[in-house]
Amino acid sequence: MNGRTYTAQPVEATLGPHRFMFPANLYYNQIGPFAGGAVMLAVFWSGFNAAPPGNYPERSMEDGYRQVTIELRYVGRAGGGWGTWRRI
Repeated sequence: MNGRTYTAQPVEATLGPHRFMFPANLYYNQIGPFAGGAVMLAVFWSGFNAAPPGNYPERSMEDGYRQVTIELRYVGRAGGGWGTWRRI
């Protein structure tokens, strides 16, 4: 469709030192991570299912209202917990 192949095959996403395989149709653009590695997924209310492969360019206004966007970011290690804070 429009020069692109849409599929549900797994596509790798890297978040920090971790690698994940998400179905291509689960990504916001139904292709894979954005340039620079940003990972955004899209599911639809109320079943939280991915859209069928290839419907990205054909989504309706109603689909836009039902879409739940999930942005994944790696923020690094959480540190040593509450006990590591310094008192002033």
